[in-house]
Amino acid sequence: MCARPNFIPIGMEGAVLRLATSGNICRGIGRGNCDVKCKIGDTETSGIFFPEFNYIECQVPPFSPMANMSAATVAVVVSRNQHVLRHNPLFITYVPDSSPLVSDFAGKSSVGTMCQDCQVITDNATCYRDCAGEWIGSAALDACGVCSGGTTGIAPNADADCQGVCFGPFKLLSNGWCACVHNETFSHQKCVEAGFNSLFKAQSEETLCCNPSDLQIGANHRGFKIVGSDLKTPPKASTIFLNIARTGPKITATYDADSRALVAPLPAPLEDLREPATVSLRLNADAVEIGNWMFLKFQKEAVEVGSEEGPCGACAQSVPREVCKLDCAGVEGGEAWMDECGVCSEGTTGHAAGSDKDCLGICFGPYRVTDAGCICPPNSPDFCKYYLRETGDTSFASTFKELEFYYILLVTLSSILLGGMIASVMWVKLTGRDSRQLSGLACIGRWIEWSRSRWSVRYAQLQGENQ
Repeated sequence: MCARPNFIPIGMEGAVLRLATSGNICRGIGRGNCDVKCKIGDTETSGIFFPEFNYIECQVPPFSPMANMSAATVAVVVSRNQHVLRHNPLFITYVPDSSPLVSDFAGKSSVGTMCQDCQVITDNATCYRDCAGEWIGSAALDACGVCSGGTTGIAPNADADCQGVCFGPFKLLSNGWCACVHNETFSHQKCVEAGFNSLFKAQSEETLCCNPSDLQIGANHRGFKIVGSDLKTPPKASTIFLNIARTGPKITATYDADSRALVAPLPAPLEDLREPATVSLRLNADAVEIGNWMFLKFQKEAVEVGSEEGPCGACAQSVPREVCKLDCAGVEGGEAWMDECGVCSEGTTGHAAGSDKDCLGICFGPYRVTDAGCICPPNSPDFCKYYLRETGDTSFASTFKELEFYYILLVTLSSILLGGMIASVMWVKLTGRDSRQLSGLACIGRWIEWSRSRWSVRYAQLQGENQ
């Protein structure tokens, strides 16, 4: 250990003795359970251990030597929880006020003197210098990497701009807005990249998106939307604002359930903004900023907004999928749908659903309304007979008409074939024949052979009759 100061004025009250240690004497015990005491001469006083700096402070009891004594040296012993610590011999000397040994008592009793004088003895385990070189000073490197606070006279993060970017390009305009004015070094994209590095921490994942984000300087804009996956349900906050340009105005936003977005008006044209610039945008819910950073781009040219720049284009990564689902006309969140005839109708198509049905309700059918009613035009009677149903609906009660002969023949032959097979099965079962006669093609083959023989006999009879 190392004690400072070594000389105390005789009779002085309230003097503090500091003892540098080579390590944490309370390690494993806990500061609250570490009872440190200093025995100075015959008097024991309570001490305080500072584990951050590895030193002890003890109050020095006043000492009045005998009349024939001009000075006195006493031993100092340190204990922890009533157990004396093993340390090198320590002494302090009480001397008269007039002694040159106490001429700089205030300086010699400082923490800095202890740290300076004792660092060799304690192997640099005691104290530390702050970034300004002060022993146990309060100066530290701020978020911009600059030594500030303490004795430096520099406020922490004084090198951050109004957006909170260290040595950044954003600056306060005369109207109080914080903006990044575009120049050869900082384009809109560069300003956005810089703005994301703000010391004002925001959510890194871009779950919120502003649309439109490109605006014309001086133009009156109708407003914009904030869309995002976090807005599938209305925010629970009682008040929702948009903080524009950090130091700019707070704009009240309302929730639109149909588009699942926050809708807000844009402020009046910026009189102080004459050059293209980028400003930040942040969601404020109940006075707490939430979500990711968003940025607005102000430019001189008129902004033409195309479909690809809509909420489902520019903000597609943030909009709920169901909101930006394409309808059959390719419109995000549109209302067009496929009608019964398979035609994309309604919405933005200009096509009425079901308008491709004829007067019988047949999609693309030939029937037309005339003075005689809903009839097939005279110039296409053969074409009309291919429409099998009298109406175009899906009712099973619809009747068939004008079937071609070969359809009737096909149905008849199929019925005869099926009936013959059923009869053969019943004949085998009733007569007790071998069921193998019904297996596979053998059964069908015998039936066809029998049918052919019968037709041959009948053919021969017909030939004889004709002769």
